[in-house]
Amino acid sequence: MQIKFWGTRGSIPTPDPDRMKYGGDTSCVEIQTSGGKRLILDAGTGIRRLGMKLITDSRGPISSNILLTHGHWDHIQGFPFFAPAYIPGNSFTFYGLFKADGRVEESMRGVMGELYFPVHLEAIAKQLHFQDILEGTREIQGITVSCCVVNHPQGALAYRIEHDGSAVVYCPDTEHTPDELQPKLVELCHDAEYLIHDTHYAPEEFDTHRNWGHSTYEAGIAVCKEAGVRSLVLFHHAPEHDDDFMDDLLYRANQDWPHCIAATRDLELNTLRTDTRQFKAIRPEREVQVSGPEAGFRIERQFDTIYVLCPASITVFSSSAFGRRILDSVKEDISQVTMDFEKVERLNSVCLGILGEVLGHTQKNNVSLIFKNVNEQVLEVLRMTRFTEIVEVM
Repeated sequence: MQIKFWGTRGSIPTPDPDRMKYGGDTSCVEIQTSGGKRLILDAGTGIRRLGMKLITDSRGPISSNILLTHGHWDHIQGFPFFAPAYIPGNSFTFYGLFKADGRVEESMRGVMGELYFPVHLEAIAKQLHFQDILEGTREIQGITVSCCVVNHPQGALAYRIEHDGSAVVYCPDTEHTPDELQPKLVELCHDAEYLIHDTHYAPEEFDTHRNWGHSTYEAGIAVCKEAGVRSLVLFHHAPEHDDDFMDDLLYRANQDWPHCIAATRDLELNTLRTDTRQFKAIRPEREVQVSGPEAGFRIERQFDTIYVLCPASITVFSSSAFGRRILDSVKEDISQVTMDFEKVERLNSVCLGILGEVLGHTQKNNVSLIFKNVNEQVLEVLRMTRFTEIVEVM
């Protein structure tokens, strides 16, 4: 599956220049299968740009399923500007939490109410369908979608998307009770490749915002460790957090657990697994013990440069011990780290987390980072995850 982040911000759009790296649009994530089937998660302002892309790429009628986590403004406010909904022949089905005091259709009708928008929902009603759902599992276009209710004011859903042996969990708004994780969410996340989790607050901000319905990266990491998730994606960034703040927050998260990624504007991720069962023996909480030659890698100093011959083994590359060996080698008089990918045939999401940790550490210490001898498959992954925009690739 391919995951693209069209909107990453929480609460309110922040179209400020110093927030463009991590995105100014509110929640909207697109998931596509290898067969071209699409799910849209939430309809924040990011859905406007997604809509324009769908029209540009369209060779016929457009149809998609839109999974809403809840009806708060930042998760539905983009839909009135979703251009494909206005084109006859297109079709969109909304899924959302059944509530006695408000149906999914009423939420969308409200956002296009007469007081707020010049076009009424009735003008495009033929293109729209609505399904109120409860917790459980269902098939949507051959994709397995499971959901559970999570702790958030007025209620919200978290979704698990499974296809081709891979799983992604989307939980953009939730708050965990101190020292107690939500059991249903942990179960939903079991052995997923990515958890896209609410990390709205920095840890030091949380105490003054209890009961506001949001979390920290510490809570997201705890869920990942408990459920055996491969990577945490920081999401629903606070409007107050500019790019520099987010850079630091991501660095801090990776210091706690080196398998964290922060959602950025237009970030694309791929689920690289073909069978979730093969990874159960190397769940994140287990640390692989590695050492030099016998582990298939080499780290040595050459004048003011650290040279790293990366291991062919995906297990060794994705271990926190390998990343820590690189970080420990960067001293004050080092000006460059060169990572040689000659033996590396592929990368998984945890390897990307290790590379992210190395990148954050080198940037913090004003050390240049170079990747060399990168094959085409690995290079494509580095492009999609935007490493090539920051790191020199030879």
